[in-house]
Amino acid sequence: MKVKIEHLHIENFGKYSALLGSGDLEFDLGRKTIISGRNKSGKTTIRRAVRYIFGCKDENGKEITGIRPHDENGIDIDGLTTIAEMTVSVDGAENTLKKTCFQKKNRQGEYTGEDNTQYFIDGVRKNTRKSYGEFVQTILPDPVCMSAQEFFKQDAAGRRKLLESTFFSHTIDEIIDQNPEFEELRGKLRANSVSDLKSACNEKINGKGRGANHVDGLNDKLTKLIHQIEFELSKKVDIDVAELEAQKKALNKKIADNKARQEDVSKEFEEQQKASDGVIELKFELNDLQRKANEDLEKKRREIRAEINSVDWQLKEIRHQIRLNKQDIEAAQKSIDTNTVLINATRESWKMANERVFDENSLICSYCGQEYPEERKDKIKADFGKNREEELIFLTKRGNELKAAIDKDKAEIEQLKAALKEKQDEEINLAESIKGLEKCLEEVPQSVDISDRPEVQEIQKKIAEKEAAMNKGNSAEEIREQLKDELDDLQLQIYEVQKQLDKAEENNLIDKVVEELNTKQRNASQEIADVERELDLLKQFDRKKAELLESDVNSNFEYIKVKMTEPQVNGDLKDVCQIMVDGESYDRNLNHGARILAEIDICRAFQKAKGVCLPIIVDDCESLDDWRVPNIENQLIIIKRSDDKELKIEMEG
Repeated sequence: MKVKIEHLHIENFGKYSALLGSGDLEFDLGRKTIISGRNKSGKTTIRRAVRYIFGCKDENGKEITGIRPHDENGIDIDGLTTIAEMTVSVDGAENTLKKTCFQKKNRQGEYTGEDNTQYFIDGVRKNTRKSYGEFVQTILPDPVCMSAQEFFKQDAAGRRKLLESTFFSHTIDEIIDQNPEFEELRGKLRANSVSDLKSACNEKINGKGRGANHVDGLNDKLTKLIHQIEFELSKKVDIDVAELEAQKKALNKKIADNKARQEDVSKEFEEQQKASDGVIELKFELNDLQRKANEDLEKKRREIRAEINSVDWQLKEIRHQIRLNKQDIEAAQKSIDTNTVLINATRESWKMANERVFDENSLICSYCGQEYPEERKDKIKADFGKNREEELIFLTKRGNELKAAIDKDKAEIEQLKAALKEKQDEEINLAESIKGLEKCLEEVPQSVDISDRPEVQEIQKKIAEKEAAMNKGNSAEEIREQLKDELDDLQLQIYEVQKQLDKAEENNLIDKVVEELNTKQRNASQEIADVERELDLLKQFDRKKAELLESDVNSNFEYIKVKMTEPQVNGDLKDVCQIMVDGESYDRNLNHGARILAEIDICRAFQKAKGVCLPIIVDDCESLDDWRVPNIENQLIIIKRSDDKELKIEMEG
């Protein structure tokens, strides 16, 4: 569809009523229309009138205002109706678009200051602004097609989104079909964006939230598993199970031999029992007293050993905490060292920026060697001062942030050192406690001397009386007693061995727990590897999509190049939207003439994508040589400042 502005009529439109009254402009005499004149001659008013009729917004993205007729001092002129009417040719057929705006009166006949806008198409009034806008949109599908300022008034994200939605021609499935390595991402990318999937992967690995609201990620889970394994292993006791089993086997054999020998002397013992009636029972009673007394000692030894084990466990735990505390101190110190280097570099940068002086040579055009106009000089100087001030503010803020980080780390080190001192003191106290308990254990006798007890002495007296009456039976009795004592001692020894074997069984239980934790650790590590692999694949896909996007976008432009991404240190891509001409950025170093050519290129590209050929309006063209204006099929409306007192309209082509 080819659209051309043929005629423009404006009446009582802003300052136009004061400057020129009503006016009619013909555009059908040539392909290129040049509107020139000095400041306040009405050039901008014509451009605003065209945008107003088409329903475009102003350079700041707001509705066009200030159309009410007013004089040179900005005072409204009451009672006048603003008229903006434009005839356009759409593929050879004419349509007339018209807007009128008049001030409302109250019941007293006074002007209220409110406006009433009416809309017309080919002389037919439209009831609503929406119905008018729907028709205009068939002619002008996107304001960017007519004026590139509609593109540049958006931020980088808005520009990028507009370019992608207009020019990107690849679907997710097409990219994956051409790059089979991304096949496993197909389902996820159909339902989610790459950035959302990468955020989800990072949350899985590192968790989300801070402080009390933090939700653990896989790295947190893995760290906790490692600490659990270290803690469980610290509870193990060093025991030689094979040696203990050998001791138990040897003791069981001695017990069996002892019992066999006791059976051999049983008959002799029975024969002597009558003669020593009651002696055996008395000795049993005496042995039972001794055994009970020894049980108290053994109970005391068990209690002391249990307390030693408890304190020893506390000692291992506090030593583990000391190791972690020292690691935290080292990490904080490394952070201080790193930030110290950064803050010194920042201070040096601040000093260099503060000492930077304005280069007077920048006021001279590098192409023609002539000085810029005073207005341009003032702007260049102001930009220099503003940029230097912004850089100093940024560096100052950066330095303050680094200093705050260093102070925070130093304060944290002091707290960690204080905590470390408390733990080290506790470590010393626990070690001393273990030494004291071990000394108490050594002081516990192996057997209790009960000979001074009255009941023992009484039993021994009775035994002596009966043994005096015994002759030959004494030998069998002595053997029997010796064998029993030996059996008691063997049973006591095997009891001690069994206690050690029980501890070994506890080691086995710990080993099972550790094995389960190791399995969980391996699973967590594998899960992290899987998520990191998916994250890396997403980054590769992002890079591939970015390459295709930048290629698709730039294939539609002839004069400019668009940079859509910047690589980051972590392998990610940062979304940007930088318009470049011969390596120079539109937003920074590009001269005004080149900017105008870039704007024309942008309008033509969007028109091509929308399937239309529309007029292109370019303002501030006084710095663009006529020979540089491209010869394009579109109707080109060029607005530039000149020394002409009156507004001047010229047609070319």
